[in-house]
Amino acid sequence: MLCPAGVGPAFSESDPLGGNDPYSASKAAAELAVAAYRQTYFGGDAACSIATARAGNALGGGDWSGHRLMPNSMRALVAGEPIRLAQPHAVRP
Repeated sequence: MLCPAGVGPAFSESDPLGGNDPYSASKAAAELAVAAYRQTYFGGDAACSIATARAGNALGGGDWSGHRLMPNSMRALVAGEPIRLAQPHAVRP
């Protein structure tokens, strides 16, 4: 699926889980653990529903990437500059 110019690729629920960094891998690991729990203890029982939810760009210590809203905002505030949105028309799926 394509996103508007400059927004990057869109992801869907059918995309494979994975990650090459601890942050991404930890999200995938949580999904896999819940899936294993669901399969082990509930099998195909439709009477029980288990769901997961993931927060996007939850900031923790050290998340000062160059393409994040909050770190960029903090850098601008510290520098006494206006906060500029990199993609002011972007909409998260």
